Parts: sequence; C-alpha cells; structure tokens
Amino acid sequence: MYWSSKRFRTRHKNLPRIESHWERTEKAACDYLKMRHKGGPGQPDCEDEENSKRRAEVKDYRRPLNAGDIKRILAREYYKNLEELVIVSCGPCTSNALKLAEQVPNLKLICNFCDTMKNEMNDRKSCVCDEDSDR
Repeated sequence: MYWSSKRFRTRHKNLPRIESHWERTEKAACDYLKMRHKGGPGQPDCEDEENSKRRAEVKDYRRPLNAGDIKRILAREYYKNLEELVIVSCGPCTSNALKLAEQVPNLKLICNFCDTMKNEMNDRKSCVCDEDSDR
C-alpha cells in the first residue's frame, strides 16, 4: 500500500502517524488494567506506574492463544521475578493455555478481551476492537 510505504513517509513527514489495530488494542488493555502503556521492542506492553513488578503482555491474535505462546512470554527476561503478570488475549484461549495459567503462580490470563470491551462499552459508538480493517 502506498500510504505505508517508505516513499509516502518521506514525502509526508508532517502527517500524523496512523495507529495500527494492535497498538489501539494494547492501549485499551492498559487502560482497562490501569497501567501505563510502554510497548516497543524488548519492553513489556503495559507496566504499573507505582510498582514495576506488575506488568502485562497483550496479544492481538485472531487465533486462540495456546500454551506455547504463554511459554514464550514467560521465557522473556523482563517477565521474570514479577509480583503479577497479566496476559491479555483478544481471541479465545485453548484449554492447555488455561491449564498452564493455573499452574504458574502470579499469572492472570484474560481471554476474549475484545468481547469484554464490547460488552463494557455498549453505550459508546465503537470499540477499539470493532475495526478489523488493518488487522
């Protein structure tokens, strides 16, 4: 697409940056958890402002979140030795993922986050998860 190409970005430097679907989902999840959105490569998606021992990882997948995804998240260095780790999934979670989440201490797993947000924001015009255009 032309608007996402390097040529477009160099010619139109003053235009505001277009947020992608996963960025809007991360920010909505951080707001829901009352955490600060951090993001970026090599950093957690959300972090508690007062206590850096509480972090969250947001997965904006259409497919179900499985146990392998959770193991890859837990293997990251910045998710070790935490008081609480919250994994937020926009899609459903498999039964193996739910079993693994029960076995890991200090891990909270939130599945179907977009559906939760739609139910809680039914009085608003749109939810961040309604827009599937750029996903």
